[in-house]
Amino acid sequence: MYGFTVTEAIIIAAYYWFAWWGGANPLFLITWNATFNGMVLGLLLGDVKTGIIMGGTIQTIYLAHIGGGGNLLSDQALASCVAIPIAMRAGMDAEAALALAVTFGLLGNFCDSLQRTLNGFVHRRLEKDVAALTSTKSLRKLYTDGIGGSILMAFICRFPLVFAIIYFGGNGVSNLMDIMPAFITNGLSTVGKMLPGIGMLMVARLIGQKLMLPFFVLGFIIMRLVSPTIFTVAIIGLCLGILWVILANGGKAPEMNMELFASKDEGDKKSIFTRAERAYYAYRLTLYYRMGISFEYLNGVGIMLAELPWLKKIYANDLDGLKAGLNRSLEPYVSDVIIGGSIIGAVMSMEENIANGEAIDGSMITTVKSSLMGPMAGFGDSIIQTTMMPIIRSLFLPFALSGSIIGAMMDVVGRIIQWIVAIVCYGKGYTLGKSAMLKILRGGWINTLMTTVSVLGMTVLGALASNYTKLALAVEFTVQENVINLDSILNGVMPGFVSAIYLVFCYIFLEKGGKYIHLILGSMGLAFLGCLVGLF
Repeated sequence: MYGFTVTEAIIIAAYYWFAWWGGANPLFLITWNATFNGMVLGLLLGDVKTGIIMGGTIQTIYLAHIGGGGNLLSDQALASCVAIPIAMRAGMDAEAALALAVTFGLLGNFCDSLQRTLNGFVHRRLEKDVAALTSTKSLRKLYTDGIGGSILMAFICRFPLVFAIIYFGGNGVSNLMDIMPAFITNGLSTVGKMLPGIGMLMVARLIGQKLMLPFFVLGFIIMRLVSPTIFTVAIIGLCLGILWVILANGGKAPEMNMELFASKDEGDKKSIFTRAERAYYAYRLTLYYRMGISFEYLNGVGIMLAELPWLKKIYANDLDGLKAGLNRSLEPYVSDVIIGGSIIGAVMSMEENIANGEAIDGSMITTVKSSLMGPMAGFGDSIIQTTMMPIIRSLFLPFALSGSIIGAMMDVVGRIIQWIVAIVCYGKGYTLGKSAMLKILRGGWINTLMTTVSVLGMTVLGALASNYTKLALAVEFTVQENVINLDSILNGVMPGFVSAIYLVFCYIFLEKGGKYIHLILGSMGLAFLGCLVGLF
C-alpha cells in the first residue's frame, strides 16, 4: 500500500516532536539516533528489520556529532523520521533511503534555527517569573513556563512540517517512484553507496591527527583483504594504539596520575546533599540542558531547569538568595555537560557556600562558569561526541546493517556510559570545586587515553569506510570476444580501488577547506551523472 493514513502521519510527526522536546524526555538524544528511529518506525509500519537496516544505513553519515556550541548542521532525527517511512512504503532500498535522508536532514537546520529564535520568548518569560516569586515553596510556574513553553515551541517548529511531508509528500514520492527514470533510481542507490564514506571521513578528521591516517588506510585494506568482523578490527586497533603509546614513551608504559579519581569526598560530612542526590542532579543536567536553547541565551533555560530542585533546597528560607541563584542559572551558558558537568557541580558547591553565609560574591560563580565553559566544551566534546560516541556507534553499526535490534541500541549504551561519566565528574566538581576541572585538564593520562582511543577509532573507521563505501564502475569492453569489466581490473591493482580513490578525493577536498554540504551535493551530482552515462 502506497501513501500514509492521517493517523500514521500524526504518529510519525508526534514522535519527531517528542525527539526534539530538548528535555523532560528520558529518551532525549537517543531519539535523535537514526538506527533507533528505524526500529521504532519499523515497528509502526510492520517491518522492524527493514526499518533498522535503513536506519543503520542513514547512520553511516551521522556517526559523529557535527557542529559546535550546540549548533545543528544536519538533523538525523528529521532525516530518519521522514526518509525511512517514505522509503519503506515506496519499496525503496536502504541506499535510496539514505539519499532521501540527506536532503531532509539539511532541512532540519531551518527547524532548529526557528525553534532557537522562538525559545527566546521562553527565557524572557522565566526572567519575569523569577522576579514575581513571592515564596521559596512553590516553583510550579517556572516548571510550567520553562518545560511547557519549550515543548510548545518544539511543536510549532516540528510537528506541522513532518505531518505535511509524510501525509502529502509521502504519497507523492510513492507514486513518483513508479514513473521515475531508471538512471534516477540507480542514482539514488549509488548516492547511498558513496555517502557512508564521507561520514567516516568526517569522523576521522575529528578524532585523528594527520599522523594517524595510516591507521585509517590500514583498516581499509584489512577489511578488503580478509573481511574480518568489526570487533576483530577493534581489537587490532586497540593493540596498535597501546603499541603506539609505548613507542612514543621510549618503549615504556606511561604512568597515569589518577589522583583526581582517587581523592576522598571531603565534603560529605558537611554537605546537605547526599551522593544519591548529586547523582540525580547530574542526570537532570544531561536531561534538561538543551531545553529552551536559544540564540540569545544559549542553554540558560535548560541549566535553570536542571538546577531548580537543589537551588530550592539550598535557599529554602531565603527568597532573595533563591532569586539571585535562579537569575545566575539563567545567564547565557554553553558547554559540555558530561565531563563539563563538573562546572555545574562546582557551582552547586559555591551556591551552598553563599547560602551558608560565606563571603563569596555571586559574580564569582559567573566568572567560574564563563572561564571554564570554553575549555570544557572543547575538551568534553572531543572525548565524548567526536571520539567515544562514534566508536560505540561504529561497533554497533554492523548489527544495525544486518537488521538486528542490537544495532539499534548503540545510543542507548552510549547514553548510559555518558550518565556514569557525568555522575562521577559532577560529584568531583562539587567536592573539589574549581580544582577538579584544572586537574582534569592538566592530567597527563588524558593524552595517553586520547592517543590510544584515536588509533583504535581510525583503524575501525577505515574498516567501516571500506565495508560500506561500495562505489564500483559499470564500464565494460570486449577483447577477443571476452567481456572485461574495468572495475575488476582496478580491483586487481588494489581491492576497492574506485572507492579508495573517491575517499582520497573527498579527504583532499575537505582538507583544502571545502564545505561538507558542497561535498554531499557534488557526490550526488556525480552519482546521477555517472548513472546517466553508464559509468556506475
